[in-house]
Amino acid sequence: MKPRFPSELDLATGLRIRARRRDLGMTQMELGDAAGVSFQQIQRYENGANRVSASRLYRIALALAVDIAYFLPPHARAPEPQSQVQPAGELQEALELFRALGAISDASLRRMVVRVAQLAAASSIRSSA
Repeated sequence: MKPRFPSELDLATGLRIRARRRDLGMTQMELGDAAGVSFQQIQRYENGANRVSASRLYRIALALAVDIAYFLPPHARAPEPQSQVQPAGELQEALELFRALGAISDASLRRMVVRVAQLAAASSIRSSA
């Protein structure tokens, strides 16, 4: 069997995961917990040793408060309109909310907090329309 070498896309994706995680001051363990994998698996993703499935990349994107397209090299994605770029303050708030949610050990309480946030967002959208 021929050894598998990481593709350029695997390497680029891993580098983007690492850069974003570090920008947010998040550890590999924190990201792994949020994505449902071990910190060793996050290391493998970041090094390009393992490919990231679409569903896992989606969970990583949520944990890192970015759109999934963020992980694709610029030549492989469509340009984003400026209106979709979130201000840094909103990203910081999203990270704070994510960390606070992760600190709640009671699963039913976590679900209630998520539901409250969803209701607040829906109410905000209706009132601005």
